[in-house]
Amino acid sequence: MPLDAGIAADKGLRVLFPDEHDTIDAAGRGFRDEVGTQMNLRLNDLADIARTHPPVEEAIHDEASLEAIKEVSGGDAFVSEFEAFLDEFGYRATGEIDVSRPRWRDDPAGLLQVIRGNLRAGEHDAYREHLRELEDEAAEAVAELTEKAERGLFGPIRRRMVGRLLKVYRGYIPLRDELKHGTAHLFAAWHDGLQQAGEHLAARGQLETPDDVWYLRKDELFDLLASREAPTPDIDSRRRDHERFTQLDAPPLLTSEGEAPTAAVTHDVGADTLVGTGVSSGVVEGTAQVVFDPSETTLEPGEILVAPSCDPGWTPLFLNAAGVVTDVGGRMTHGALVAREYGLPGVMSVRKATSRIETGQRIRIDGSQGTVEIVGDG
Repeated sequence: MPLDAGIAADKGLRVLFPDEHDTIDAAGRGFRDEVGTQMNLRLNDLADIARTHPPVEEAIHDEASLEAIKEVSGGDAFVSEFEAFLDEFGYRATGEIDVSRPRWRDDPAGLLQVIRGNLRAGEHDAYREHLRELEDEAAEAVAELTEKAERGLFGPIRRRMVGRLLKVYRGYIPLRDELKHGTAHLFAAWHDGLQQAGEHLAARGQLETPDDVWYLRKDELFDLLASREAPTPDIDSRRRDHERFTQLDAPPLLTSEGEAPTAAVTHDVGADTLVGTGVSSGVVEGTAQVVFDPSETTLEPGEILVAPSCDPGWTPLFLNAAGVVTDVGGRMTHGALVAREYGLPGVMSVRKATSRIETGQRIRIDGSQGTVEIVGDG
C-alpha cells in the first residue's frame, strides 16, 4: 500500500470529520506488528526477565556492563535474550541517519538505560497492558466514526466511504516504518564499512584515530586508501567546526522556499507558555526530562520527554514517556507519528524548548492547542 494513499486517507477523514481529530488519532493506535512496537515489546520482555532474576535486576540498576551482567546468577538467560534482540534490531541507532553514530550492537548502553527505566516502573508486563488499552481505544474510535458516518440521508454511502478510508488509514500506519527499517540496514552497512576503513588508515598511521574517518570527504578517503603518500586533511579544524555547528539552533520549521515560519495561537498565552505545533491531542502535566542523547539519559515513568527532535532510534524512550515536546518537527515526523500511535500528547516546533525548559521542572502540554506551560520547579 503506497504511503501517500495512507496520508490521503488521513486527510480525507479529517475533512469528513473536522471536529473529530482526537477520535481519528485514536483510530490510528494499537498496532502490535509495527516495527517500533515490536522493539518496545521486546525491551519490556527483557525487563520482565530481569525481574525474575534479582541479581540481574540489581546489576542493571548498578549500571553494570553486559559482560558483567552475564556473570551473575540468571545473567545467561538475560544476555541470551538481549543478544537475540541485537541480532534483530542491533543495526538501529539514535540519529541513525548520521553514519558516524554507533549502532546499538556496537554500544548497547542506551538499551540498558531503557531497560533500567522500565525496571524502575516496577510493573510486570506494563507495556503489553498499555498496548491492549490502545487496541481497545482504536476499536472504539473506529466504531464511533463508522456510526457517525451512517447518519443522515447519504449514510450508507458515507459509511462505505469512511470504512474504506479507515482501512487504508490503519493499513498504512504499520507500514510507514518499514522503509526506515530497511534503510537503517544500509546506514549500518555504511557505518561498518567506514569504521573499518578508519581502523585500517589509523593502523597505517595515516589517521591519528579511527574516528577521524568521519571528517573525511569521499575523494579524500579513497585517496588515502589508495596511497600511503596521500595528504591527510586538517582533521582537528574540521572537528572544531563540527562542534561549533552542533551548538547552533535549527529552525523549528523550514519550508522548501527557505522560510522559517513561526507558530501562532488564536488565544492569549502567558509569559511561561511556549507555543509550537500540536501534533498529538491531549493534555498532560508532569516532570520534564530534557534529553539530547538517549544513549546517555532515559525517562522515569510519567516524565515528559523534551528533545531537539526524535527519530526511530528514540522510540524506546516512548515506553515511559507521558508526553513529548521537541524543538523541531511537524505532524508527519517520526516523533509525532509515534506520539499519536501511543496516545501521548505531543507538541513540536517549540522554539528553543530544550534550552528554555529544564529537567525537573513541572510542565503542562496541550497537544490540541500546541502549547507548553512551565508551571513549577517540581
